[in-house]
Amino acid sequence: MKFIIILFSSFVIFFSACKKEDTCNSRLGNTFNTISLDSSNFINVDNDFQINLSIQVLDTLPNEYFEDFILIKRKNDLFGNPIQNSAEVLKGITVDKSKIEIVILQDSLPQIGAQNDLSLYLKFSDRMEYIDCIHPGSGDSYFLDLEMKMNRIFQDSIRLSEFTWKETLNKGGF
Repeated sequence: MKFIIILFSSFVIFFSACKKEDTCNSRLGNTFNTISLDSSNFINVDNDFQINLSIQVLDTLPNEYFEDFILIKRKNDLFGNPIQNSAEVLKGITVDKSKIEIVILQDSLPQIGAQNDLSLYLKFSDRMEYIDCIHPGSGDSYFLDLEMKMNRIFQDSIRLSEFTWKETLNKGGF
């Protein structure tokens, strides 16, 4: 019995010494601190609608981190359940440290008096690829979900409402 206790204690000490501290997530916190609708949303010269979001982010991350995102286009969540995904209505989307610009195709805009839901999902890479930090396991991913409603008031006027956002950390496997 004494041998088993010593062996177990040695096992715990060995694996405690091998455990890496997570300096990428727990120490640094969220990627996005605030995201808000900017008042400069407009219908551009191509009659597409440009949505501008002002963002405040983790200062440690470089601009390249935000530019290197993936727009998720799938129509089902990870469990196979259908989700609202508006990726196909986009003409373009850009992200940097201070803003997100979303351009909605003219043909996808609501008719006068109508409303369309807009749901977008972005995936950002592991922070270790951009800053000096470590974490145990394989690569982490950060997901940003954006949702809002678009109401066309007049031919050249669209109002945005019910804007929400959520950031989710998906830690890599061990």
